[in-house]
Amino acid sequence: SLLSETSARISWNFVTYANGYNIYELLDGQPVLVAEKVNNLSYTITNMSYANHEYYVTSYSNSFGESKQSNVVLAKLIVDTEPPVTNIDAPVDWTNEEAVVTLTATDNETGVANTYYSINDSTFVEGTTFSLDKEGVHKVSFYSVDKVGNTEEVKVIEVKIDKTAPVTTTEVPTTWSKDAVNVKLNTDDNLSGVATTFYSINGSEYKEGTSFEVTEEGINKITFYSVDHAGNKEELQTVEVKIDKTAPVTTTEVPTIWSKEAVNVKLNAEDNLSGVATTFYSINGSEYQEGTSFEVTEEGINKITFYSVDRAGNKEELQTVEVKVDKTAPKVSWEIEDEYALNTLLTLNYSSEDNLSGVQSEVLLVNGTQFENGDEYRFDEPGKYSLQLTVVDNAGWITTIEKTITVYIPVNLKVNPQVINQNTGKFTAQVSFSKEFEEEYGKKSIKEFLKGFELKSATLEGVAAIDQTKGDEKKAEIGHFKFNREDFNWKDGEIVVEFRGMIGDYLVIGYDTIQVKQDNKKNNKK
Repeated sequence: SLLSETSARISWNFVTYANGYNIYELLDGQPVLVAEKVNNLSYTITNMSYANHEYYVTSYSNSFGESKQSNVVLAKLIVDTEPPVTNIDAPVDWTNEEAVVTLTATDNETGVANTYYSINDSTFVEGTTFSLDKEGVHKVSFYSVDKVGNTEEVKVIEVKIDKTAPVTTTEVPTTWSKDAVNVKLNTDDNLSGVATTFYSINGSEYKEGTSFEVTEEGINKITFYSVDHAGNKEELQTVEVKIDKTAPVTTTEVPTIWSKEAVNVKLNAEDNLSGVATTFYSINGSEYQEGTSFEVTEEGINKITFYSVDRAGNKEELQTVEVKVDKTAPKVSWEIEDEYALNTLLTLNYSSEDNLSGVQSEVLLVNGTQFENGDEYRFDEPGKYSLQLTVVDNAGWITTIEKTITVYIPVNLKVNPQVINQNTGKFTAQVSFSKEFEEEYGKKSIKEFLKGFELKSATLEGVAAIDQTKGDEKKAEIGHFKFNREDFNWKDGEIVVEFRGMIGDYLVIGYDTIQVKQDNKKNNKK
């Protein structure tokens, strides 16, 4: 090996039985002894000329003599003015791991003596291998020196380390959207920079990109991540994009028929995605109010319009129902008297109306038998008659007119005298039956019938007949009644007087026309 520009050392291995070693130089192919019987295993040759020198060694034994020559070694002495060349083995691009740097220097002439390096302008140190672990861009400077002192110019490279994954963010609405949502992914990496960003919608295959549109209704799960130039992969990020393009549906169950009272209306709103935010209603064109429950009180056909809005802002089309309220019973008009003469033919005329829900049914009963409006009914029996008219409207209101009328037996009345003076004393009233009645019932039956006359019930113009003796009762049985003149409040002139009385359960009524005059004797006395 060369020790300097003009010296070299030749070394060899130990040989058994050797008492020394001889060194020869080949000059023009002929061996020339340089050193004899050297006791060491090496020999230094100095003051060598700049040329190629060839040497070999033999061992010498006192017993066996000189051995064969060793292999020929070359000591090449040349003028070396070129510095070494140092190559570096280090990551060229960004890395996310510890960087191992290896320096390899070569010198084809005298060989490399030392290699030096510096990190981020620190003091140069000797070495050929080192590691870098800290994140960032590291400036690595290095050079080598050969054995004759030639120094290489300093070389510089960058070793870039990034162990931190990128950060990807997005700003999507946290509330529900009623339209498709454009999503933009914002990436950040302070060292190597973002290389690629990937996203997936609802578990779909990942796609590359930072901007996309979400169109599907519902709660969409968006997952995404980025990878930087050093290969660092971000943990999966997840956001939800909530889309609701469908308006709510509002229903109500109100009576389709007429109601006789105020109607409570309940609106049932439903939205399967974002949910119902607000429900509005209007009654008969009034200003819309917020609410799902209200009362309709106004009579008539009420028009209710309503709609709902969901949390995404979808507005339902107007819905309309009718609420029909009728609080008023039907109006019924029926002019009917309390008393009718026997054999009267009565037309059962009445009027009914209902301006809201309308009349649903009408039932007219005479003594429990049903008749229609406008039918004729003959009172062919004396006594009490029950009349009932029931009118029902479509809301269920009922108007009922109930009346009990009396069918009386008309009789002939004869007041005696026909001219009544306003003085004291008695006058008589004779009651008899018509020929038609006598023909129908027979005279004998009528006589028996008259025996049932109740004297106490007999009145003339509301004045009771005289009931003082048995003779009065007997006369009543033949239709003969007496009255006191002073019991009447007479007025001069022609008047019609009414007789009323009961024969058993039957009323009899008769009329007569009499003349009333002042009492001349009383006037003369005055």
